[in-house]
Amino acid sequence: MILLIDVGNTALKTALFDGTQISLCSFHSLDWSHISCVIYSHVATTNQLINLLGIAECKNIPTYKASVEKECIGVMCGYENYQTLGIDRWLVILSCANEFTLANQDIIIIDSGTATTLDIINHKKQHLGGWILPGLNLMVDSIAARAEKVFGDDKKPFKAELGTDTPAALKNGCLVSTIGAIQYAISLLNKDPLLVFAGGNGAFLKEKMQFQSNQKAIYCNDLIFKGLLIWYQNEIKL
Repeated sequence: MILLIDVGNTALKTALFDGTQISLCSFHSLDWSHISCVIYSHVATTNQLINLLGIAECKNIPTYKASVEKECIGVMCGYENYQTLGIDRWLVILSCANEFTLANQDIIIIDSGTATTLDIINHKKQHLGGWILPGLNLMVDSIAARAEKVFGDDKKPFKAELGTDTPAALKNGCLVSTIGAIQYAISLLNKDPLLVFAGGNGAFLKEKMQFQSNQKAIYCNDLIFKGLLIWYQNEIKL
């Protein structure tokens, strides 16, 4: 059994791979007697991660920290200084390129949590680059914190419509600006791409997008874990 660990900006998530499928699990109730190795990625170091790696070390279980490569499984990183690309973005890129790349179809990845990132992979498995935006809640908080008379309301939902009071105008503006970025990314491509949504706000953004009849969109919650396995199988388990 392989333990997969993803440490994002706000949370640590774990999953187990039994050789066939990935199953999300709680790190509080792991059965370490069945774990043969640990593969992990992190954008921030947390005490939870340190504790898990410490347990693995005490039990002589090997650990592997994922890293960004210039090329993996035929996917070329779009950053000239590829080491500066976030490992979370790279793993999701690898997962999407491996699972969804079809003939003559490009992919736009929208991974939305604390931040919202957009990455484009063309049908030749080339990562063309991407954007980093504040996530929906971070966008709301940052504007409210800097503008004295602008205030939010946690009870107000995000809607893709005009706001008729300040909290609605703020939250709806943050939503439509994010949707606008996605739509602009679509406009950069010659053919209708596959939109792959991920992250805590991914399903919500997919729901709020107004799609053309021929636009394909999906939501996945395990892409980063699949990316960890791809990285391990191609960079470590050669």
